[in-house]
Amino acid sequence: MQQAPTIILIILYLVGLVSTYLAAWAQLRSRVPAAKEFFFLLMAVAVYAFGYAVELSRINIHGVLQAIKLEYIGLAFIPSLLLVFVYHYIYKHSMKRKYALWFFIIPTITLLLVFSINSHSLFYINPQVVEGDFFPVLSFEKGNWYYVNFLYQQLVSITAIVLLALYARRNKGKQRKHAIAIIVAAIMPLLGSVFYIFGLIPGQLDPGPFTLSITSLIISVGIFRLGLFELVPAAREFALDSIRDGFLVVDKKCRLQDMNKAARALPGANKLIIGETLPKNNPFVRYLAAIIDGSEQELKFSVDGNDGNIHYYQATAYAIETNVPYEKGTTILISDITDSANLMKMLSHKSQTDELTGLLNRRQLIRLGDNEIKRSKQNNTPIGVILIDLDHFKSVNEDFGQSTGDHILKEVTKCFASGLRNVDIFGRYGGEEFVIFLPNTDMALANTIAERLKEKILTLKLNIDGKEIDTTASFGVHATVANSLTTIDTLINVADKALRLAKNKGRNQVALSSDIPKE
Repeated sequence: MQQAPTIILIILYLVGLVSTYLAAWAQLRSRVPAAKEFFFLLMAVAVYAFGYAVELSRINIHGVLQAIKLEYIGLAFIPSLLLVFVYHYIYKHSMKRKYALWFFIIPTITLLLVFSINSHSLFYINPQVVEGDFFPVLSFEKGNWYYVNFLYQQLVSITAIVLLALYARRNKGKQRKHAIAIIVAAIMPLLGSVFYIFGLIPGQLDPGPFTLSITSLIISVGIFRLGLFELVPAAREFALDSIRDGFLVVDKKCRLQDMNKAARALPGANKLIIGETLPKNNPFVRYLAAIIDGSEQELKFSVDGNDGNIHYYQATAYAIETNVPYEKGTTILISDITDSANLMKMLSHKSQTDELTGLLNRRQLIRLGDNEIKRSKQNNTPIGVILIDLDHFKSVNEDFGQSTGDHILKEVTKCFASGLRNVDIFGRYGGEEFVIFLPNTDMALANTIAERLKEKILTLKLNIDGKEIDTTASFGVHATVANSLTTIDTLINVADKALRLAKNKGRNQVALSSDIPKE
């Protein structure tokens, strides 16, 4: 028996070389989605083509079976690699390893059975080399696992083709052309294997490597004419994955079409699957609900981060308009505004508080006091106010210096704060003066609070440079039910008159507005 014609061997070697070259081309563009999977797919095709060329150059059964072992290193895995490649190409991210491994279990078993083919009949039964119509070929009866492997390969290949068809239907332009090219390339070996299993190929010739030659040609057109792995998409993906802002694309049916690494890093987003409908119970989706349903174009939300801090985000929606109705959707850009939000909170806090004591400053104190006056008018409830002045504080600054005075103010602030209710509004009015607004408080209760504060400050003992300083304060108390004539100024003026009365009595006193002599 003579070996196969040289021209056929040359064709097979060319298929292997072209596949190897295209695999290397894809590897150089490994940043493009699915290029790495495409590399392994084409290398499997190349191994299969080289192995079949070796098989056809052998005329004895031992040499043929050795060549078949080489073939199946590639052939067994081609459909599974095709599916993994298609998945990444469509969904823009690799299939999770724990799922991808399942698709390689049957191919691995097939490879093991082929390598041990002499010790069982699960794959080939009574294999022998016979004179074919054109050249010597392997003749055998098909074992049970041969059919299992065949059905599995067809099922996986058909799944990949269906996914590509659905993707082509959803897209247009180059994306659709790319998908169609891959579909045609995948269909050719699928049809060849079906014809072979049903004995429709003359001379028992395996059409696989020859259909793969057509596949390689189509892939070449896809790469060099259609830009299947061109640089621009790679650069675009690299740019999107490099920016700090999260980026999502959602179609009008609320299916996630794309997202970058920054978006996946957000809480709950790593569980989203490209191509599937956004789950309403996902925390990340709930944050964006108003944008996804179109009721808001921009929104802000906060999330508890893994670092224990609150992180703030701003999401903005941009409509995607196309000529094809089912392609309309929304691009959502999510920016981390934690730094600016914290800065604004800090500035807001500083604008409302006294820098030295941390209490409300005069402006914020007046604003909140005015709100309580309005509430008193509306609800016909009393409002109390206490005006406090530290006794002989100027002499403390003169005798001990400004820093000592500041220290005393801080300690006095803590002392007073410990004697107030949560609802009371406490602030620094200026210098050594403090104001406390007391919501829903009559004169009797306001007097009780003031007396408690007077006793508290008497217990405050401050030691400065070995010298103990006693600090006292005078208190002016007023309470009333606000009417149309009541303002912040009138309220504080009455409390100020009571404060002067307390000072005139010798300081370290509480004086009520009801004690003010009538003019």
